[in-house]
Amino acid sequence: MIIRDGDTHQGSKVLSDGGLVTRAITESEIEHISASESESFAWTSTFATGTTDIEVLTIKNDHPSKDLIVEAIFLGADAIGVWTIGLVSSGTPAGTTVTPLCLNREVIKTAQATAFGNASVTGSVVVDNLFTVYSLASHNQILPTSGALLVAKDVTFGAQFSTSANASITVLGYFADSSEL
Repeated sequence: MIIRDGDTHQGSKVLSDGGLVTRAITESEIEHISASESESFAWTSTFATGTTDIEVLTIKNDHPSKDLIVEAIFLGADAIGVWTIGLVSSGTPAGTTVTPLCLNREVIKTAQATAFGNASVTGSVVVDNLFTVYSLASHNQILPTSGALLVAKDVTFGAQFSTSANASITVLGYFADSSEL
């Protein structure tokens, strides 16, 4: 026997004992958003910091209706130091523009965000310390925020490294209506 959906007319097989044959595909939210809406991105900033306590990346959410949801942060440096990750003060970040990479390489969209990095970011400081990560020399780390870090519209998120070093950061995130998650 087959049961059919009234709208799509797709069918599912019913076993002789009454069980329904189904199939499920499990994917993370970032995978789903990337495939369905092409609004998943990677921001990368890699450069040599000239002094201590240098912001290496800032990302401002410019999306008119969605939150920027950070899935993971990849950190690296060639010196021992401390990463401070948090929200940025009311200053105006400047520096070299960081262009994010759309994770859906078939339908490439532009992120509705303003990001600076790759050189000394000026005009702001990290104020609300959300995460502190201690870094060993030449040791990469992953901070799996798993979607718990939400950056609202017009809010700027930033990362700062405490030591003069070659520093690298990649932020994976996607835009979504957080009330629907």
